[in-house]
Order: sequence, then structure tokens, then C-alpha cells
Amino acid sequence: MNRRLRVACLPFLLLLVVLALGCRTPGGGRSGGSSSQPTQTPPAVQEQVGDGPVKVYGANVYSPGQAIYKELRQQDSLMAFLACQGEPDRLEVVQHPGAPKIVLEYRRRGVLQTGTVEIEPGPYGFYTARPINPQGRLPSSAQAPSRPSRPKPPSRPSHESRPAPPREAPPREPDPPEIVEPPVIEEPADPPSIPLPNDEQLDDCPIEPWRQDCQDLCGPNASWEWCGYEG
Repeated sequence: MNRRLRVACLPFLLLLVVLALGCRTPGGGRSGGSSSQPTQTPPAVQEQVGDGPVKVYGANVYSPGQAIYKELRQQDSLMAFLACQGEPDRLEVVQHPGAPKIVLEYRRRGVLQTGTVEIEPGPYGFYTARPINPQGRLPSSAQAPSRPSRPKPPSRPSHESRPAPPREAPPREPDPPEIVEPPVIEEPADPPSIPLPNDEQLDDCPIEPWRQDCQDLCGPNASWEWCGYEG
């Protein structure tokens, strides 16, 4: 029973030893900072050279600081150190012979050690060049170095030294005469048409002029003989 327990706990004990060594000696990774063939610089690191400190802890996952930190976590020589020390508050990529180096800054409460640590490139990847400097501090973003801007080309001298005379306003054209439209005379509406009687009404209405259908045929201009009937 004791033998099985020792075998089951052995991998866990080895992991604790690796983490303890990585946290205690940050520079204990594969060194080689003086090698003439440093590791290839990732694009995320190369794009931030000389741009000053950038935020890492609490920044967006797509920010430059998070992209660089993701590259560092994939380095075999930094896994143990970053697992113990945690995510830096800020980092800065500075120019370095051969390839850029990265400075990590830890300032918030709760981290193992506060200060700055330099991450330099080597033939086997990035590694911690020296222990954390408790007094180290990155410059503020207002004091961060900026890339030199290109000088503006000199402006060409103007050939005309005298100001141009003001242009005279063109003479104002007279307003066109107002066109008065003649009034529209409305034509009188046609009198309402009177329906014509059918054959049956022509036979019956003179005899029965009081019928309603016969009276409907009578109008102001009707000339039927039964239209004069008064009941």
C-alpha cells in the first residue's frame, strides 16, 4: 500500500521541485545571451521595439502586451518562472545587440516578487538574464521613448512676394421681370344628363304620369308630355 502511494505521488513531487527551482533562480534557464545566433524574434515582439511600455495585466487579449506575453509563455526556458511569478503588469521591448530584449515589470500586490526582470534572446529561446531587480521600474507612458519622426521636406518659396490685388465683384444683373399669369376662368359645368325613357315608359308614362320612374325622367330641360303632371 505504501509503495503504491509513493509511486502515485512521485510525479507531483517532481513538478513541485521544478517550479521551486524556476521561481528561486530566474536566470537558471538555458543561457546563451552572448551567442552570435540568438533565437528568431517573433513578429509581435519585433513590432514593439522602441514603442515604450505597454500594458499586460488586465489588457485586452488582442493587445500588443498580451500577444508578447503569449509568446513568452511558450518558451521552455520561461515556463517555470512565469508559472510562479505570474502575468506582468507591463512590459517594454528595447533594442539589444543581435535581437530585441524584453523587460517585464511587476508592481501589483499579490505577485511573488515586485520589480523588473530582463528577458533576453538566446540560441534556445528567451531566458531570464538576471534575477528580478526590486528597485527596477519602467518609464511612464508619458516618458516612454518614441520612434524618431521623419523630417518634413522644406516648403518651396513662393514666387509671388506681393499679395494679389482683390478681385472686383462682377456687376449685378437686374432681376428678371415678374411674370404675371392670367387668371384661370373656370368653364360652367355641363348640366346633368337626363336619362331617356325606354319603350315601355314611352307607352305607359303618358297614361300613368304619377309613376316614380316616369317622374325620374323629368328634369329642368325635360320636354316629355307627362312632366307637366301635378298630382
